[in-house]
Amino acid sequence: MATCNSTTQEHMDELLKAEADWETLQIVYNSFSMGQNRENNKKFYNNLGHLYPGRSGEKNSRSIWESKDYNELVQRLECSPYHQHFQKIADPMQANEEHEIDAENTIDDCQKQDLSRRYSLAYFGQFHYGTFYAYLKLKEIEIKNLFKLATIFQLKALPKNHAAWKKFVPPFQWIIDNDQ
Repeated sequence: MATCNSTTQEHMDELLKAEADWETLQIVYNSFSMGQNRENNKKFYNNLGHLYPGRSGEKNSRSIWESKDYNELVQRLECSPYHQHFQKIADPMQANEEHEIDAENTIDDCQKQDLSRRYSLAYFGQFHYGTFYAYLKLKEIEIKNLFKLATIFQLKALPKNHAAWKKFVPPFQWIIDNDQ
């Protein structure tokens, strides 16, 4: 059979939608801290994902890009799978005051954790294209982890108990952590 069944498309679609959502959320989040005009940023929003068109579409009154501040964005994400992550992330106006390396949870950390979990779960679907894509993305995460830890080690500026040493995201971590 040369045809692709619906579950193959659903798994790969899920991974691509999550990536698109996180990119859009990154743009909205960063626009708060940089004071940028969000009207100009609309052209960078993805027209794919779970947040589109229901949360980021132009005709919806509850679209995320219309959020005036960070708290309003979190409220608008309330029924989405991203709400729990945004409750852990600091308001971008407060995050500007401290260095990113000192922050406990950044938007990048939450994005890596969520996508790593999704890529790891792709293996349970088996026999779909998402497993190959997930494998490549998990390898990419491992390489980024090694590069980040090697850079911190090379700098020799941070003590071993600093939060930066714990900011790596091991693939398949969700199996170990019962709370995820």
